[in-house]
Amino acid sequence: MNLTYEYKTSSGPMANVGEASGEATIENDTAVFNPPDTQECTITIKFLRGNKVNVSEDHTINCGFGMNVSSEGTYIKIKSGKPKFDSDN
Repeated sequence: MNLTYEYKTSSGPMANVGEASGEATIENDTAVFNPPDTQECTITIKFLRGNKVNVSEDHTINCGFGMNVSSEGTYIKIKSGKPKFDSDN
């Protein structure tokens, strides 16, 4: 996950960022992800109809993202197909 919280200041646009990577366990229509190197953070991804997912966090403050950065929300799939990963990861 690469996450961004954008905001405006008198100096211009700014952003806080956060990221997490790893593997999720999937059972039925729900994936559960615990970012490595975090304590008590659980991210739950619920697969919905219409190519959507709903993401929620338990213990948000412990997920290690930047100020105001969260993975929570409803997202729409915009691209189909198998994902391509960098060969050096």
